[in-house]
Amino acid sequence: MITAPGLYTDAKTRATYHADPCPEPSLSRSIAKLIAERTPRHAFVAHPRLNPQVEDEKEDKFDLGTAAHSLLLKEGSQIEIIDAPDWRTNAAKLARDVARGQGKVPLLEKQYERANRMAEAVRAQLPLFGLGSILDEGASEVVGAWIDPVAGWCRMMIDLLMPDLTIWDIKTTDIAISEENLSRHMSGMGNEWQHAFYERGITALYPELTGRVKFGFIFIETKEPFAVLPVRLSNAAIAKGRSNVERACRLWAHAKETGEWPMFGGQVRTIEYPPWQIAEWAGDVENDV
Repeated sequence: MITAPGLYTDAKTRATYHADPCPEPSLSRSIAKLIAERTPRHAFVAHPRLNPQVEDEKEDKFDLGTAAHSLLLKEGSQIEIIDAPDWRTNAAKLARDVARGQGKVPLLEKQYERANRMAEAVRAQLPLFGLGSILDEGASEVVGAWIDPVAGWCRMMIDLLMPDLTIWDIKTTDIAISEENLSRHMSGMGNEWQHAFYERGITALYPELTGRVKFGFIFIETKEPFAVLPVRLSNAAIAKGRSNVERACRLWAHAKETGEWPMFGGQVRTIEYPPWQIAEWAGDVENDV
């Protein structure tokens, strides 16, 4: 268990992070987003300490992003190569499940080779952006825990934390990365939440960095040639993220204090369709006439 606010790099804390090792149920970025965008009950059900029955969903499909992530940040220490041509036999499935139970990423040999090509491509491209040393100089998968003045105990796991406390988050995606595509993609994914939540954690632990936390995202395509594009958020997106996180912290604090985790309620809502849909319908009507 984590007993004091701080940054933790030991394997044991990383292994227990998703089960929430804080002294009391803590707020994470994913739970904060859930409580603000859905309802307090959705957050309650998804929290491992509030709902012991929460399921850890694991997909059987090959996750290239997760595999490459492990190779880039952990030097492959969390990868278990399974000696089998595919996952169809009971022996292969058993070996896969055992590896997952040990917190490892099970891969077939051919999957490992592809993930390794992706990791090598990333390492080759980072110097093009002046970031050639970050994978070697940064600490990977750093767990942060702090006592927020509004929300109480909070936690985060940082992909890559540099010595000057600059944060880099690695994102793999199957979209074609470009500034235009990432603008839509990041808005839909809510990356401003992660920026604001992690910034809040770092400044809680290091108040002298208030207003000076640097945060970047490194996007990687999951298809060859595995293109890389590091980006930062605009000031407007950062401000929106801070507002969202502040609201989530208040909702979390209220739910904890009252013990009430409600779902939707109140009046029946009227749903307005998006403007583009209304415009499209208007065009259809004109054509019909």
